[in-house]
Amino acid sequence: MQAQVNYSYGWETAGLGNWVTVGAGDAFARDTYLPCVGVASVTSNAYNEDISRLRSPNLGTSIGGLVTLQYSYKAVEYYDETVAAPASQVSVLVHTATAQGGPWTLVQTINSSNHTASAGCTTATTNFVATAGNFFLRFSVEAIGADSDLIYYIDQVSVVETALAAPTITSFTPSTYCAASGVVTITGTNLSAATLAIGGTPVTITTNTATQIVATVPAGVTGTINITTPGGTVTSSAPFSVLAPPALTLSATSVNLCQGSASAPLTITSGASAYNSYVWSPSTGVSGNATSGFVFTATANTTYTLTATNTAEGCVTIIQVPVTVNTVPGAITVTPAAPTVCEGAIQQLTVSGASASASAVVGTGTTAPSATSFPNPFSAYWGGV
Repeated sequence: MQAQVNYSYGWETAGLGNWVTVGAGDAFARDTYLPCVGVASVTSNAYNEDISRLRSPNLGTSIGGLVTLQYSYKAVEYYDETVAAPASQVSVLVHTATAQGGPWTLVQTINSSNHTASAGCTTATTNFVATAGNFFLRFSVEAIGADSDLIYYIDQVSVVETALAAPTITSFTPSTYCAASGVVTITGTNLSAATLAIGGTPVTITTNTATQIVATVPAGVTGTINITTPGGTVTSSAPFSVLAPPALTLSATSVNLCQGSASAPLTITSGASAYNSYVWSPSTGVSGNATSGFVFTATANTTYTLTATNTAEGCVTIIQVPVTVNTVPGAITVTPAAPTVCEGAIQQLTVSGASASASAVVGTGTTAPSATSFPNPFSAYWGGV
């Protein structure tokens, strides 16, 4: 595959070769003393945690391909450049950007975790997928620690970009899903850093590797699968679809019962014929079936989940039912319990025990038959006397 960015430079001739030195630390300069390769390297004195930076010119136009960056570097003591700097004091950061002012993307870090102290030069290599557009490179060096005083060498920078291989789709499962949403698993090659659309609808990817994509597809989304990566775009030959499951309606959206008692049956009022399997979670505290209804005997407030499935067609619908368990009120005593009352007499009733509320209707004639009459003590009247 043809390289889009292909650059190599080693500061063998005078000057910085259009590279620019920036930062609070000492400037980078061409140096012929103990170079990494050839007759010269660029060096900078970093000390007291100041950061020195070296920025490239535009190295070419990237197509968003795979970049291999290689360069030589070393970190030595300022007082004697034949003495290796301690690894704990070394910090080299490499960034790329599509404009000389950034924003910058970190592509490599060298520090005490991966640097081996040496008075000689080390070849560092890193691979990354570039952002399409102009290609700028920046080195940032720092001497870690308030008393550190180092000389950094950078030499023989090589940047080679190759086009990424186009993605392929080997298979996807299932081909059809009947639920409020469906999980599709797509296998293939070169699928890293992908975006996914089905029938033109963007779909959020759950997991993404070079050989597999897993995504949750909402109901109603159907069509061919389209995958786009930095290497290109691929479209499936067959469509994928998520069908909305048939509606299932229960006689109530929630259930209330008293402690130690069973609820009234919760029945299916529509959609029962579309499913042949009904599973409650949790399974304890609920019994019954789709024909006679489901009875709850929970001992604590619980949200039950009903999963209804058509095992032949694969359709699934899920309904949540909150069940509230109320405390049984204490016993109420009415005294006297069965009094005999003479006509016209008043009998006082005394209620004791738990508090309770209730409503009652006294008499039957509480509606006035006309606008001007009031035949009973509970009559309303208007428009006359």
